[in-house]
Amino acid sequence: TLVISSARITGTNANDFAFGSPFTRMKIKPGGVDSIHILFVPSSAGAKSAELDLTSNSGLLPDSALTRIILTGTKDLMQFSISKDSVIFTNVAAYNQKTDSITITNTGTKAITWNAPLSLNYFVIDSIKPKTTAANNGTSKAYIRFIGDAPGAVHDTTYTLRDSCGSAKSIHLR
Repeated sequence: TLVISSARITGTNANDFAFGSPFTRMKIKPGGVDSIHILFVPSSAGAKSAELDLTSNSGLLPDSALTRIILTGTKDLMQFSISKDSVIFTNVAAYNQKTDSITITNTGTKAITWNAPLSLNYFVIDSIKPKTTAANNGTSKAYIRFIGDAPGAVHDTTYTLRDSCGSAKSIHLR
């Protein structure tokens, strides 16, 4: 019978990994199977690594064998910035349309895919090109159109642009 008497997470990023439940001594009969659940709980973005050290009776002396299992994980960062937080349409003739744009910069480590068109009362986000903003400072342009109204009408709205992980930036449209 194999006896695993201890399990420890060690190494450079040991704090970014955790046991799914407290480790208890394991006895595994020949042909048997058991498991240890390890969670990846990184505190910051990037690649992380650590080791799972298991002490067992598989050496010459009881509790003398050390088996090391490499643990790796990567936490991606989802975030973006926008070139301006206001788009103000001025001098638009009654019932005419006008278009402006903002640049979206992906400051994260994973590509972001956007959905457009999107109607916002008197404003429309016609398109975002490219539809997927590449990671690590890739850019896309969002084209925003004011669809016009009667003479003297003023329209004001705030739209919140969200990525797939919920990161948000607000854009004031007027």
